[in-house]
Parts: sequence; structure tokens; C-alpha cells
Amino acid sequence: MAKVQQKSEKITAFGGIFFVLDKFDSILSSVIDSHLKSFMNQNTVFLLITAMAANFYRYIVALPLMAVLFGIKATDRVKSFMFRFIAVPAKWVKTARQYKLNIYSNKPYNLIWEHG
Repeated sequence: MAKVQQKSEKITAFGGIFFVLDKFDSILSSVIDSHLKSFMNQNTVFLLITAMAANFYRYIVALPLMAVLFGIKATDRVKSFMFRFIAVPAKWVKTARQYKLNIYSNKPYNLIWEHG
């Protein structure tokens, strides 16, 4: 096997990891710049979903027994809220000429919809 020498100041004793990371960063940044908006206020879908999640979060946290049933406190972050309420498997099913929401979880999510 022949050894190939690469001339770069970023190659160190770590096996050239800085050189590889620099190339990866340049490729990733070009993909992000070409596909995503540069300013988040221009991304309307992101803003609408964030506003809806924030309003829903305020409503859920204000309900009594949320800390007991779901482990949600007023000081929790939105990420824990998203995993407990937004990422729940559910399906709308038409029964008796009405649509009913089937939630596939053992937690009592029906209390939220009946309480309000």
C-alpha cells in the first residue's frame, strides 16, 4: 500500500479529523442555504405551527391534574410537551355518520377534550 500525503495545515495526529469536518461543514452549509429559508420569519409554516403549539401548550398546562395524569408542569419545556401531546398516534374514524378520534395510548387523553 502506498501512502498518500495530503498537504493541509488542519491534518493533525487525530488522523485528519479536522480536514474531514471542514469538508462536511462546507457541504452541509451549502445544502442548508439552498433548501431552507435564511430567516425563520420568512418560513410561514414554521411560524404557524409554532404559534398553534404554543397556544395548545398554554391551554394544556392550565388544566387541573395535568401534573398528576401526564407529568406536565408549568415549568416544563415545549419539547417534553411535543413528545407527550403532539407525537401521539391517532386516527380519525367515521362511525355512525360522525368522525371520532381514536388515540392509541394508555394515557387518558380523552379528559382533555371533554374538560374544555
